[in-house]
Amino acid sequence: MNCSKLQSHIAKLRKRKPFWQSVGSQAVQDICQRMGVCLLVYNLAQRKLRQELESANTTIRNQVKKLTNKPTMRWVFQMFKAVHLVNLNGVGQISNLTKERRDILNYLGKVCGQYYLIVEDG
Repeated sequence: MNCSKLQSHIAKLRKRKPFWQSVGSQAVQDICQRMGVCLLVYNLAQRKLRQELESANTTIRNQVKKLTNKPTMRWVFQMFKAVHLVNLNGVGQISNLTKERRDILNYLGKVCGQYYLIVEDG
């Protein structure tokens, strides 16, 4: 690509409206609000898990297989990517739910246990 073509391409890019101007300020505000709520939920879950691990005086493995009582929720979410809901004859069953994952669910509370079918509703 020669220099003049590159310059004309850069000029075209500069004339374009930025994304946030093309979608409108209300949409950007909505996205920011949703992101804020997601970060709040993420941090609350991480805090609860860490507090429960500390009060139980226990640990879980981190990414490099070392025991820690301060795991990140990102790592916990990655651990649960392997867990799946399987329907056999109309009955939902959870696959790949190891003892370690069950323990983490117990620390996260009843609602998480219900989601993974290890705690009965009610």
